[in-house]
Amino acid sequence: MTNHIVVVGSINIDHVVRLARLPKPGETIRGENYQTFFGGKGANQAIAAARCGAPVMMLGNLGEDDAGRAAKKNLEVNGVDTYWIVNDPQTTTGMAMILVEEAGQNMIAVVGGANMRLSPQHIEESADLFREARLIIVQLEIPLETVSAAVSFARKTGAHVVLNPSPGQILPDSVLTRVDSLVLNETELALIEGDSSIEVSAGKLTQRSGARVIVTLGGEGAAICAPDHALEYLPSHNVKVVDTVGAGDAFVGAYAAAVVEGKPFAEAVAWGNAAGALAVTKMGAQSALPLRDDVMHLIREMPAKKG
Repeated sequence: MTNHIVVVGSINIDHVVRLARLPKPGETIRGENYQTFFGGKGANQAIAAARCGAPVMMLGNLGEDDAGRAAKKNLEVNGVDTYWIVNDPQTTTGMAMILVEEAGQNMIAVVGGANMRLSPQHIEESADLFREARLIIVQLEIPLETVSAAVSFARKTGAHVVLNPSPGQILPDSVLTRVDSLVLNETELALIEGDSSIEVSAGKLTQRSGARVIVTLGGEGAAICAPDHALEYLPSHNVKVVDTVGAGDAFVGAYAAAVVEGKPFAEAVAWGNAAGALAVTKMGAQSALPLRDDVMHLIREMPAKKG
């Protein structure tokens, strides 16, 4: 086993429209700006971890189209090993439509495309990749049965498994009990454990899964707990919010990079907090992911806010 991170997940092209406010149901609003970005939670998290200094390999599925070729090249330019990425001629590369308002909040619709054809068979065929990994990152923009296969295989190899259960959905214990770190937001936590307080829900999820649980709270930082770590709130940083797209992925990638370096739990979450804070200061998902030096600088020079 090496110090490699393996990301199993989605690769998308993001189509982003910026507008004054988000539309109500049935309402049409004039957009102020349109841009395309490379995205997908898997690709975002892979690049986030690579930019924080970790060696990263990715398993994903792309269409044999211009979008897929561009997305693969972009991963390579950002230091991600793409050897194991599949090129599928039967479908198109995944895409997302994102609306972003002036205050930075967003609405997202995702078309899975090739991502939804990443199968358990691809996991089996990538056994050598998993044996190289010290840590595996998975999300839910690929089929749940593929996620289940990935976490099961990773457990056999002894790799640390980080699951970001996004987009949120109810998950079976067969997945949750094979995970070492769960990174999720309040909405995703409520879907899995019910709409009660963070303290109650996070505690229940820790007990149920046996995993570290990190609940990201946006500008309020994160709540963390683990079987050997009582619930604790870690503050975030005061930054100007431009676009919240990709902040959670920045958090996951930086947290994973810290874990493979052997950082203590709370310190690894501090890396995630700093990366997430930096990501909201720029437009786009991957284009906003911070470099390791920027994360370290923020931690050193701008201590997390109190209260």
